[in-house]
Order: sequence, then structure tokens, then C-alpha cells
Amino acid sequence: MKVHHIAKTHNLIALLKYNLSGAAAILTDIALLYLFIELGLPQVLSVALSVIASGSVHYIISRYYVFRSFKRSFIAGAIYFASILSISVALNIGLYLVLIEVLPFHFTIIRAISIGIVGILSFTLNAHYNFGTLTPKP
Repeated sequence: MKVHHIAKTHNLIALLKYNLSGAAAILTDIALLYLFIELGLPQVLSVALSVIASGSVHYIISRYYVFRSFKRSFIAGAIYFASILSISVALNIGLYLVLIEVLPFHFTIIRAISIGIVGILSFTLNAHYNFGTLTPKP
């Protein structure tokens, strides 16, 4: 994905929509993380569960709101998305565990940092391999 392709207006709109769907996923993630930790679940399990739930929210919004010009069935797209989500879960857990030890911030701030870093990778993989386009339907 070349920078000049992203700079086109319709691709910037798609990127904005992806960021909005990501924001909904982040809110879901952090709210569930907080709930799970408050309920006494271990942090690693809490992060994994919140990433999976927020990833599901993100896929549905991305599929129907952002990348509407896809050619895969819902199930095939979900399998690709789940594969990318699996990579994201592992990276999020690893990054969270490292950052929680080295940064003096609340766990929700640490989680937001790891979401931002892993989110860039997730967007790139989904745009290229799963949906295959940044161009939404008119």
C-alpha cells in the first residue's frame, strides 16, 4: 500500500471510518478489560478476552461500514480477520506485559498504548490481505 494511494480522498474517508470503527473496538476493549480485572480474572486472560470481543466488534463494523467492496463471504472474511486477530492477541499480550513492567502508568493507559501500536499492524494486514482495498462503495 503506497502512501500516494492513501492520500486520495475516498481512501482518506475509508481510513477515517476504519479509525472510527477502531475507536468503538477500543472502547469495548478497555471497558471489558476493566470489568474482567475488577471481577478478579488474571490480567493476561482479561486482555485476551477483551481483544477477542473488541476484534469481533471491529470486524463487523469494518465489514459493513468501512470495506464494503469486498469479495469474500462473511465466513471467509471472518476467518482472515480471526487469523489477523490471533496475531494481534499475541502481540497485544506481549506488548502489554512488557509495558506494564517498564512504564509507570495505569493498566488502561498501557492497554491504550499497546492498542495503538498493534492497531497499525492490524489495519495494514486487514486492508491488504483481508479486504484487499481501501476503497469503500460510493
